[in-house]
Amino acid sequence: MATKSTRNWAIAILCLSLMLTLDASEAAKGKHHKGRHKQKDDEESGELKWPRNICDSQHQQILCCYCDKSDFGEATDANCWVCYESSPGNAIWDSFSSQANLTRLTFVVRPGSSLSTVPTRALSRLPNLTYLKVQYATIAEVPSYALANASFIHEAQLSRNQIMSLRPSAFAHLASLATLDLSENRLSIIPRDAFGPDLPDLRRLFVDRNNISHIEDMAFKHLSRLEELEMQSNQLSDIHRSTFIGLDSLRRLDLRANRLTVIRDGTFMEIPSLHELDIDENKLESIEPKAFKGLHHLMRLRLRENKLKSLSDTVFVGVTNVHFLDLRDNNLSTLTANAVEPLRRNLKNVTMSFFLEGNNFVCDCRLAWMHDVHNETSNERVRRTLEELKCILHPQMGESASAAAAAAGVSFDFGAEDGDPYSPDGGASDEHGVNRYDRHGSGSGHHHQQGDEPGRHHFGGDSASFDEYQDHEEGGHHDLGGGMGGSRHHNPDGSVAIHLLQIPLQALPCPEERRQEEGNLAMNGLDGDDENSLYGAEASADVGAGSRLGASGFLRVAAALHLLLATIAPFLT
Repeated sequence: MATKSTRNWAIAILCLSLMLTLDASEAAKGKHHKGRHKQKDDEESGELKWPRNICDSQHQQILCCYCDKSDFGEATDANCWVCYESSPGNAIWDSFSSQANLTRLTFVVRPGSSLSTVPTRALSRLPNLTYLKVQYATIAEVPSYALANASFIHEAQLSRNQIMSLRPSAFAHLASLATLDLSENRLSIIPRDAFGPDLPDLRRLFVDRNNISHIEDMAFKHLSRLEELEMQSNQLSDIHRSTFIGLDSLRRLDLRANRLTVIRDGTFMEIPSLHELDIDENKLESIEPKAFKGLHHLMRLRLRENKLKSLSDTVFVGVTNVHFLDLRDNNLSTLTANAVEPLRRNLKNVTMSFFLEGNNFVCDCRLAWMHDVHNETSNERVRRTLEELKCILHPQMGESASAAAAAAGVSFDFGAEDGDPYSPDGGASDEHGVNRYDRHGSGSGHHHQQGDEPGRHHFGGDSASFDEYQDHEEGGHHDLGGGMGGSRHHNPDGSVAIHLLQIPLQALPCPEERRQEEGNLAMNGLDGDDENSLYGAEASADVGAGSRLGASGFLRVAAALHLLLATIAPFLT
């Protein structure tokens, strides 16, 4: 009986002990949660009485920082996630003094959280910081001295923060700052005093992919050491000389994908050290004759995907060091020998890159220099560009265009009932069996220079006839080594798009000859658009040849006389 009573007492005591233990545990847990809530409340109210270790993950609330070392004063690299909304006056920013040796610091704002300002208060506690990155914040305005005079900071990455404006001296007194990235924000204006003073070592500035439509004069006046300025994908429609005042050391300027329509004379005079200029994908319709004046060191010029119709004969004067020129996808109808003369030596150099495709070049003698360069250069890239270049032959250009078409193996069928402007038989013949579009015996200039690659054909300035060249190719199919193989495109207006080098040099028509031809016809009371007046009797054509054919007149007259004698020889016997 006593043994049973003792056992009951033991069980009761054990149960009581378990109950007391559970109560104590719950009380301790409640006290811990209360302490954490109080800590969070203290952080949010700015009443934190003691500095905590910002790298201690057990006590993080608003910020979750992950450091390379967690002991006080030992960390050099910290990645902090902003987990809750915090104000600039929050005491949590003072806790960065617990890791005063940080050299790299990153803030990333998590979805659902916010950071509305540059964490200047934290930066002021980090005298050794060299790298700062803030991303996905909602910083509407960068205040003055935003980086707290951080004398050792070398790189500041502030992209993707919805920044809309910069206050005066937003970035100033930063003696070591070399790279500043403000890309992918919402800036609309670059104000005059945002950068500087005292930015003696800033080398790279990125303001690309914003909404910038205006740059105030002298906005970069304190950036005398800047070497790279990225402004692509903005809304700029106008730039001028005063835009770039102060950029004495700039080597690369990227203005790609803006809204520029004109480049005025002297626009880049303030950046004499420029090596690379990118104006691709704008709306350029005009480049004034002295637009690139002063760019003596320019080596790379990109003008792709604009609306340029012509270039001045003096546009490249003074920029003789250009070794990369991209003019693709414009509306150029010609590119004269005078325009490229300052770059002519470079086109023969193996380091040159030259791009022209995607334009509306007209096949005429203004492009004759391309034949010469193709024959002279050892640069395969330049040769390929010229071999792939297409131009347009218009039947309205008259007899010289028809002769060029015939020389290239095509013709214009003016009388086709079905409206097809292209006649595959190489042109109609007159009553004597002579092609009426080849009366001047256009010379192909086909020759194979010593040292040329097998199968590559060069068109030059000799007097070889087109017939010799045509006999050389089976079925009249032209293969110029660059895949041109007689490729042509026929347009609804009757014009023919054809590879330029398929047209023998001497057969290229000249616009001034056409004008003179029309003037001569008008003096004789003939209509310049009348086919019979253009292709009349052989005698009248030959008599007028010397006045129509300009620089290549002697060769054409000789060829015409040869064909004339061959035609009438049977009747003389």
